[in-house]
Amino acid sequence: MCLIILNEKAKSIPENVIYNAEIKNPDGFGILYLDTLDIVKTEDYDIAKELLNTKRPFACHYRYATVGEVNEANIHPIEFSNNNNKYCLFTNGTYSGLGNKDISDTKELSNILSEIPSKYWLKVLSLSETRALIVNLDTGNIIRHGDWHKKGKVLYSKSNCFGRKQNNIINWDNYNYKANNYNNYTNSYKYKEYYNSAYDLESEYLDTSYDSGYDYDTCDSIYDWGDCKYVAVYGTLKSNKGNNYLLQDSEYIGKGETVEKYGMQCGNIPFLYKDIEKDNIRVEVYKVNHKDIEFDLDSLEGHPNMYEREKVYINLDGYAEPIECWIYFYKFEPSNDLQYRKEF
Repeated sequence: MCLIILNEKAKSIPENVIYNAEIKNPDGFGILYLDTLDIVKTEDYDIAKELLNTKRPFACHYRYATVGEVNEANIHPIEFSNNNNKYCLFTNGTYSGLGNKDISDTKELSNILSEIPSKYWLKVLSLSETRALIVNLDTGNIIRHGDWHKKGKVLYSKSNCFGRKQNNIINWDNYNYKANNYNNYTNSYKYKEYYNSAYDLESEYLDTSYDSGYDYDTCDSIYDWGDCKYVAVYGTLKSNKGNNYLLQDSEYIGKGETVEKYGMQCGNIPFLYKDIEKDNIRVEVYKVNHKDIEFDLDSLEGHPNMYEREKVYINLDGYAEPIECWIYFYKFEPSNDLQYRKEF
């Protein structure tokens, strides 16, 4: 789900952070030097390392493509104009309902921001838990949205790059999460509704120097897993699937199925519906032992805006008693074009 690094103090970025950022986000690198406001983009990560070998302040982005073609045009930052001022936009996450197979959701979001007065930008960005960074390319002023992680005076939009070097082996031929047709299943999402009504909102002017950073050891209640540390996963989080690396430091408990019946539809990714009784869904269960993993899973699933994490009971294969686990339910309406399945 991408990574943004905001390095206003011109600190050196640790080697393990760079390595993990590349492994987890292989679809392009862009950097904005904050002293000159110059932008450089590349798909060559050897060049990216050279660009980071600097004593200059910068903001950079490692792309993990979920929407839009993998090419230089979709590498962040995305430049746009508003009221004769030039800006660039970085995001970490997916804005559901935006973008298509060619252009990224961030590119479409930049088009929306280009037509909305800047005092409403934070209102638009607040419709998602996605982290975002906007820089005024004329003045250097920075707008930052979302919960960021601070380490060594550098801000990171995600914390999954902090660990030791992770040699993730991913079978990209079987990797289906890069859902260029996300837009087919999320037309009801609220971004476009907001865009259509943005000029009707009554709001005080929002200071563009807004900063919502926090220490990465703290966590908002919306992300709090409480005492339940078990998660039931399906789709790309299962073993031998593309996103299972997020669980590589978690304890695998076993396979099982939900005690209650739910509905699951599958396009390029699966959609699990809480209020549709179809099947006992097959899952894998893991015990999560670190807040960073909890945060990464919530970010991947777009909790609580796209999928919402809720507790259910799972009958584990070979166990007599069910176990309480978190699972992610899709929040929007099912498709008339997709069949229901028991497992994905």
